[in-house]
Amino acid sequence: MTQEVLTEEPLNRRQAAKNQTRQKAITAARGLFVEKGYKATTIRDIARAMEMSTGAVFANFDGKHQLLLVIVNEELAGYTAHLRALDLEGLTPTDRAAEVLLADHDFFETRYRLLEEIRYLEGQSDANAKHFQACRQKLVEGYLVPAFTKHAVRVLWSAYDAMGRRASRDSYTRAEVRQEIDEILLCFTE
Repeated sequence: MTQEVLTEEPLNRRQAAKNQTRQKAITAARGLFVEKGYKATTIRDIARAMEMSTGAVFANFDGKHQLLLVIVNEELAGYTAHLRALDLEGLTPTDRAAEVLLADHDFFETRYRLLEEIRYLEGQSDANAKHFQACRQKLVEGYLVPAFTKHAVRVLWSAYDAMGRRASRDSYTRAEVRQEIDEILLCFTE
């Protein structure tokens, strides 16, 4: 009996060009959403940044909302990988929580404007933004629930999220963020 080896067929030139155009649109949209904001960015802006026509954008996406969904899903995948890379073995519950929250801060520190745009859309009842924030919170909770009750984790998350907004806005150093996290965690360990 022979075994069949399944290999992925190489992309033809047309498929490769389409993928390249799609990636250019995602990159341009991400940059513009961060620079100008989601609401102020138009498909024409994205096409201009790609040095292509608006038709090139619409050939790959229904609109900027679909681009945002792709960006949100890419960010969630990166965020998940970032949290999974943490070494939490042997840490006390408090230290584990501090490391997870600090990792969250580190990941989003360079993505602050994008996160703010997602939060803005969440306030506008945007399903993609709500999904992103819910997934982000659920991932963090998954690391914290073994150490704290679900209710305590939700309260902790709320306090941390408010601190994170201040930290990003006011450019806290990593040490200042860690100090704020430790102060928040003190409320849960006393």
